[in-house]
Amino acid sequence: MILFAAIPQRIEAAPSHISHTYKLYYKWDETVIDRTYMSNGASMAEIIDHLRYSQDIDSIAVYSSSSPEGVYEHNRKLSIRRAQEARKFILANIPADSNLDASRISLHPIAEDWDGMREAVAASYFRADRNRVLKILDDESISDATREWRLKQLDGGRSWKWILKNIAPKLRYATWVVIYPSHETKGHDSRITRLSGPAQQFVKAPASELRKSIQIAAPAATEQADTQEKTLLALKTNLLFDAATALNFAVEVPIGRKFSVQYEQVFPWWNGGPYGNKYCLQMLSFCGEFRWWIAPKEHNWHGRGHYLGLYADGGKFDIQAGNKFGCSQNYYKGAGLSYGYSMPICRWANLEFALSIGYMCVDFQKYTPAPDYSVLIKDEDGAGRMHYFGPTKAKVSLVVPITIRKGGAAR
Repeated sequence: MILFAAIPQRIEAAPSHISHTYKLYYKWDETVIDRTYMSNGASMAEIIDHLRYSQDIDSIAVYSSSSPEGVYEHNRKLSIRRAQEARKFILANIPADSNLDASRISLHPIAEDWDGMREAVAASYFRADRNRVLKILDDESISDATREWRLKQLDGGRSWKWILKNIAPKLRYATWVVIYPSHETKGHDSRITRLSGPAQQFVKAPASELRKSIQIAAPAATEQADTQEKTLLALKTNLLFDAATALNFAVEVPIGRKFSVQYEQVFPWWNGGPYGNKYCLQMLSFCGEFRWWIAPKEHNWHGRGHYLGLYADGGKFDIQAGNKFGCSQNYYKGAGLSYGYSMPICRWANLEFALSIGYMCVDFQKYTPAPDYSVLIKDEDGAGRMHYFGPTKAKVSLVVPITIRKGGAAR
């Protein structure tokens, strides 16, 4: 929830106890305000119209939150970025002759709106396990992470899917409440908003509870909201190769918000069995890839979401298991297209899934091991070249972004 509280400067000109509320909705995991989404178009037009009279506004407070889905740390950052986007929208539409500026717009991001979910469930959730859902939401002895996990277990996950589809979208919004206080409120700190009249119908918690959440979140979170993270690069390892003892690494470097380049290397080099000639996994491959991130959801590149890539690779490999599998030395080169999706799994890491399709040209030389594996005999008739087109790669990669904060250190 994002709550914009704007208080008129000339109180004597304003009617008392009149509140105006505006909601700006966000799509799942997005921070950009989409004018075509839900009722955003009408709300944005009304906000712009109200800002024409910004000389009557003393200050604006933005209260933002995310719906309780996904990783907490990701939701916290998402809430901060949504508050920043709301402030950006306000500043872009303030008239040139207005004295309202960024210093009079305070940000108060709150990570997850569990109270809003509880209210929405009570009002609109009437499935068979309604009471169990409410009991979990009301249980103050468990953490929010445990609460989310328990909800996901109900009815084989169908209850949580229903909540995500029908309730969560309405918890991802920003609301601007313009409050014209009575003469009795004059002299109070304009950043601590007193709710009255229609505003109470929207804000579910009493004013004291709202002020409590503001006092907890505002000082630290507002400072964090003004601090942007920039990803310098991302370090990766393909877990599928790791499971096969094929050591590997990759480094990805962003180019703006929508593009990145990646360098990847695979380098297992071991052999075993009699004379070291019975088993072998030796590979040295190099790959460069250019990626286009489709509709990035964040102002700074964090390597999350869907992407399409163009890659070129080459190297050599030798795989052998006894005298029946492998038994050839191979040099290859290739190129192709890739598609992948990366998602956050914790505060410091992402998980990336990728598939590639392309062309490979392989020059091979077969050999035959002696019965006791003492020597490997070159097969004079076993040399050739193979052309291949089809699936070439599958990846499940652990990704660790290396970020830096403005005015801070890399982490």
